[in-house]
Amino acid sequence: MKKRRGFTLIELVMVVAILGALSGITLVKYVDIGNRSKENSDYITASNIATAVKLALNDGKSTSDVEKISELVKLGYLEGMPIVQSKTNGETFNIDVDGDSIRINIGKEPFYPKSVLED
Repeated sequence: MKKRRGFTLIELVMVVAILGALSGITLVKYVDIGNRSKENSDYITASNIATAVKLALNDGKSTSDVEKISELVKLGYLEGMPIVQSKTNGETFNIDVDGDSIRINIGKEPFYPKSVLED
């Protein structure tokens, strides 16, 4: 009787199935990481906008001047119009200044100040 060498068809199918399942899990994790990085980019941008608002207020600009991003760009506190990365429906950053409180939202979702309990 001859001794067979190599793998059977069932063994090869099982290996391909396992590799497919592992790559599927990896792909899902990769997409999630991409979405989180875009959201974190928006948190950083919102923080930069808040810093620009604080600088403008410290320079004596009025609240109505600093509640518009286009005005902050025009006054030189921001280099350009920030683009929202985590949303795809054309939303923009909204600034709300109430006394010493500064809030930056995208739509109705707050991005500054970021809550510590979110993560």
